[in-house]
Amino acid sequence: MGRRRNLWSDMIVTVPLGQLITVRANLRDADMWIERRGTPGKVGMPTRTPGPHRWGVRVDRRDVLDPAYLYLLLEHLWRKGHFAHLAHGSTRLVNILMRDVTGIRVQYRDPMRAFAMDWRAYVKNPPRRPRRTRHAPQRPPVHGRPEISCSSCSRRTATIWIVNRLGRLVPVCATCVERLGQPSASPRPA
Repeated sequence: MGRRRNLWSDMIVTVPLGQLITVRANLRDADMWIERRGTPGKVGMPTRTPGPHRWGVRVDRRDVLDPAYLYLLLEHLWRKGHFAHLAHGSTRLVNILMRDVTGIRVQYRDPMRAFAMDWRAYVKNPPRRPRRTRHAPQRPPVHGRPEISCSSCSRRTATIWIVNRLGRLVPVCATCVERLGQPSASPRPA
């Protein structure tokens, strides 16, 4: 059997932040702004006010990402020095690139993805039916007599013996004798 699937881990989706937000200079309806140029300690700082050296950030997928949470996330990354580490420039005036902001990877839970993955897994690997065998599993004998199954339909009620086309004596049940129409049937082998 394969590994057991965890539905909660299947719901987790990891995407770059650029798929959930729009980052652009002079964005009028932005939720927040990010400092794109400045000193190494100031670059990448999120603010609520627009400015000449700031990018506007608007959340497009509000069903997945809350703008207040995004602001706190960017502020946390700025305080940890994430943007200062990515800053480009050799003087005290450094810049960050737009891909430094849009390339941040975030995770969220998407229940529809788990449903779709589970459905795809079901279609690719449907549950297996038990294998049909020609002969049913043998039961222990009743009162010391071995059970004999019909050679034609595998029922356990074979009480009549007939000679088949190859000249062998084989057990057959009463319904199969009627179906085959064998005239030379005997109750017991001689």
